[in-house]
Amino acid sequence: MDEEAKEHREPGPFASASEFYLARLESLISAYSTVLKAISEKHLDARTQMARLLRKHRKAFDGELDFEVYERLTRKRRSIGHFMTALMMYQESNIVMLASQFDVFLAMLLRAAFIAKPELVDSSERNISLSQLQSFPSIADARRHVIDREIEAVLRGSRTDQFKWLESRTGLKLQLEKKLWGNFIEVNERRNLFVHTDGYVSPQYIQVCEAAGYVFSKGPPTVGAYLDAGPKYLGHAVSVFYEMGVKLAQFLWRKLIPDKLDEADGSLVEIIYECLVHARYGLVIRLTEFGLGLPKFGDASTRLYLTVNQALAKKLSGDSEGCAVVCRNVEWEILDARWQLAHAVLRNDVEGAVRIMHRIGPNGDMQKGYYRHWPLFKEMRSMSAFAEAFKAVFGEPLVDIAEVARGN
Repeated sequence: MDEEAKEHREPGPFASASEFYLARLESLISAYSTVLKAISEKHLDARTQMARLLRKHRKAFDGELDFEVYERLTRKRRSIGHFMTALMMYQESNIVMLASQFDVFLAMLLRAAFIAKPELVDSSERNISLSQLQSFPSIADARRHVIDREIEAVLRGSRTDQFKWLESRTGLKLQLEKKLWGNFIEVNERRNLFVHTDGYVSPQYIQVCEAAGYVFSKGPPTVGAYLDAGPKYLGHAVSVFYEMGVKLAQFLWRKLIPDKLDEADGSLVEIIYECLVHARYGLVIRLTEFGLGLPKFGDASTRLYLTVNQALAKKLSGDSEGCAVVCRNVEWEILDARWQLAHAVLRNDVEGAVRIMHRIGPNGDMQKGYYRHWPLFKEMRSMSAFAEAFKAVFGEPLVDIAEVARGN
């Protein structure tokens, strides 16, 4: 590969920031169930051992209990308490980590913004004296110093202040849904509770959440009540931070580098594809709605990818009518064969899909990997007619044994 092609394939700063951030969120979720299971098993094991001790020595409770048995029971009781506390602390720490990863992500986005628009540094209020300027090896080093100070100052502010800074400096109007913003602020404020009050509700928590438009499902909690961070809440929090991160990066990317919308399009489509693979259909629907509401695309096919994946997410989540509504808004008959194939699959038209597969053939726009991996064909891959059509078109089985062996 020549250097020009290699450079073209390297992701830009906004793409790199998005990939880094979303990979961290995926890692957090992936590790959560494993660690939670390990702690829970240890806790259960301690309870089981204590129950055995109690059964074994239950007759002694009516009289004088042996000191050694008493010590063993005490140690087991303490172990149970420690594992319960460890479980609670681990769950809380995930919310703290989630917020800290957003800080890292925001710093990367800010740096990307300064790279895209170097003139943003000129409006910085982080002045340096002449003597400080002379201490830097070059003007470029001095600029980096100012950027570092600016980013540090932004990160020290509240989430509201951070987003206001982005709007005022970049001229961007962040069109965020009220519900998303309220949920985002609530997670951040719950993080503050875990760090500062051990998870107990403060008046400030309620005040900041309500000011952000967050709606408490059962009314504001009582001051002093404990808020947990169990599996259901963590799933909600990660989804909120995932959606906020994707939208914020896309807004900045499109505003500051408008001549590379095709790259922003590609990133958004790929992110939505990964969400489909992981069956996060609610997130797919929200992100495709966001994408379809964008004023401009760099690639004409982006709107169709978003539309198909939105319809697919509705279908796979059980909303067949919603899928049909999305499909009715597209004139499929004027599109090329790959989109007509997508429409046939969305309508569960197996015979129609098979005919179009043959028409596209082995050298068309639909590669083997699309049929094997795109969630669009998730349900059809179990159908013999689909597998037979694939073999007829490509001359090989739908299930690639070698690929399965490689773990792909």
